[in-house]
Amino acid sequence: MKALEIFSAGIRLVGLYFLGRGLLDVFWATMDELQITSRSVTASPPVASWIIGVACVAIGLYFLRGAPLLVNYSFPNDPNGTDSNEVLGRDSELDEEATSKDNEL
Repeated sequence: MKALEIFSAGIRLVGLYFLGRGLLDVFWATMDELQITSRSVTASPPVASWIIGVACVAIGLYFLRGAPLLVNYSFPNDPNGTDSNEVLGRDSELDEEATSKDNEL
């Protein structure tokens, strides 16, 4: 495996963690708000847990998609010849067509 592929797999694993953490935060905040359970050890109100949970879910989903902006920033021109678009599962020809249409405008 090349460095780009390892980095991309690591990003997706971190995304899986954030997604799970966010879903648990939202779940427990909902349980606290509905007064089904009470986690008295936390000093934050359920609204704060919801906000943190939703943010973690959003970050997790972005990382699970492959975080294309982060990967392209980290590996702008891979010296091993691997195109970051191929690793992320995007078609580089479509990106080139979109860029050429933007340049025509």
